[in-house]
Amino acid sequence: MGESLEMYLETIYVLKSQREKIKAIDIVNYMNLSKPSVSAGLKKLEQNFLITRDLKQYISLTQKGEEVAKAMYEKCQTIIKFLEIIGVDNTTAKKDACKIEHILSQTSLECISAVVNNRCI
Repeated sequence: MGESLEMYLETIYVLKSQREKIKAIDIVNYMNLSKPSVSAGLKKLEQNFLITRDLKQYISLTQKGEEVAKAMYEKCQTIIKFLEIIGVDNTTAKKDACKIEHILSQTSLECISAVVNNRCI
């Protein structure tokens, strides 16, 4: 899955935590993207069985989609916390974490997580 699809999935996860029902326009507004871009991304997520849409076009995560989105979200939160621990301000940490999370290896994530959870420094 590419970076943009991961971002759509994570956005859906975040929006679902804030409200019960979401539509494509909510993603457009949250991510500040065009409707055609979001529509194409959602179509790919559907094709990969990560989301479904009902007759009213409300978006839901499938079980697989929920698992992937939750993992992406937690990864991002761990990176944000790590960056803040080393002195990066919250706004910059959030921006940087969104970029880093897509290229970070599992090994590096585990080491960062250990630091965040005070297991080693």
